Amino acid sequence: MIFQKVVYAIIVMVFLFAAGLVAQPYDYPIKPGMPEWKAMTSTEQRVQACQIPDSILSKMSTSDLLETCLRFPFNLNLVAFNQIQDGFNAIKKESNGWRELLQRKDLGSVVINKYSTMNPDSMISEQYPGHDFLVMETLLKQNEVINTLPKDDRIKLLKESYKKYTGKIQYPEKYAFFGVINNIALMGKILTIENYEPFVQSIMNKKGLKNKIELGSQCTKDESNEILKHVEKFIKEN
Repeated sequence: MIFQKVVYAIIVMVFLFAAGLVAQPYDYPIKPGMPEWKAMTSTEQRVQACQIPDSILSKMSTSDLLETCLRFPFNLNLVAFNQIQDGFNAIKKESNGWRELLQRKDLGSVVINKYSTMNPDSMISEQYPGHDFLVMETLLKQNEVINTLPKDDRIKLLKESYKKYTGKIQYPEKYAFFGVINNIALMGKILTIENYEPFVQSIMNKKGLKNKIELGSQCTKDESNEILKHVEKFIKEN
């Protein structure tokens, strides 16, 4: 009897997936490494091949859409520009999925939940563990995300981001540059939004630091230590 129920459940799931009624991330039909990808003669063709059909895009949950965007083949272009924010702006132009994601009302809570599951210890075996964090922390810094979060969630995010930072610095060979650069910028942006007075007063005297936080530019060692000092103090107070 139990076996029959299991078989029946499997059959139902198969039909639901076939009918498109079970939510799931979109699987890009053509990806780097495939013969079809190599046969394309221009970047424009490859970008077009990575667009999500409107009939699917409009029905995707925010969680599935996030997973789909994190697999977007051109995400590596994030580091192809002088400023990380410029790279992200370029990716948005290339992906209807990313543009749709940033319009979702529940994006903030979905992204925080995803970010909380990312463990620096367990990701070191991945090909680009630092880049995965770079994409997520760039997304979290976007005004469409961070400005829509309640104060309690921003503080929760700051603590989670600091936790990620302390984990990543244990593996400098894996998370060397891109693993922490936007991590620190994210924490700095949260302190700015919270109008944390000691930090706000500090960056007023640091030429260009506010722009570095916004754009994801590399901070100097002293600037990074300054941000981290205020983050640690803020966390103790909250």
